[in-house]
Amino acid sequence: MNSHGVSVTLNAIRSTSLDRTLLPLHLFLRTLLQQPSLASCLALISTLPGLASTCHILIADPTCAVGVECAPQGFALLHPDAGGRVCHTNHFVDENLKVESGAVNLWEDSPERLEVVQKRIGEMDGKVSQQRLRDVLADRSIGTKGICRHDSEDGKGVSASSCDECRKLIRPLAVRHALLHHDELLGATRRSQVWEAGRGRRGHRALFLR
Repeated sequence: MNSHGVSVTLNAIRSTSLDRTLLPLHLFLRTLLQQPSLASCLALISTLPGLASTCHILIADPTCAVGVECAPQGFALLHPDAGGRVCHTNHFVDENLKVESGAVNLWEDSPERLEVVQKRIGEMDGKVSQQRLRDVLADRSIGTKGICRHDSEDGKGVSASSCDECRKLIRPLAVRHALLHHDELLGATRRSQVWEAGRGRRGHRALFLR
């Protein structure tokens, strides 16, 4: 998140496409964070032919959020639905980009996880809160490889060498503020941390332990 309240979050998409002549992903993320608004980010994207590799980036500012599916073949914009929601997991939603990039599902249950997220958020009927969003992201209704992925069957860790983790980034659009919840289960021990976006050096936003 930058000092203008523009934030970017990244999730992975696997494909066979790679173009080393195009802008690398992490330089692209940095360039987005140099923009003053979501509109400026979208204007920048319109000038680029694509990215070196595939991914999905959610770009948000205090006015709105837009999902951007990225590939060497180009971009696909995912605008909020009628309920103001943009949901994404680990596969391309845009069918043309999926075919052109040779994308494969990073996890076979990615489409099912997207359906669960959309259903759970839709059930909120506009009554969104940080706790309700945390509950959605902690959902284990489709098992150990669901929205909250964990290695142990009970989600509590099975030994000192087995660690289950859950990270949840919650960013209210109306304010220049975000919370990153990090829950870690190591054996029988739970460690929970909350990182908060605050003003860092030179006016940039930084995450610090709350």
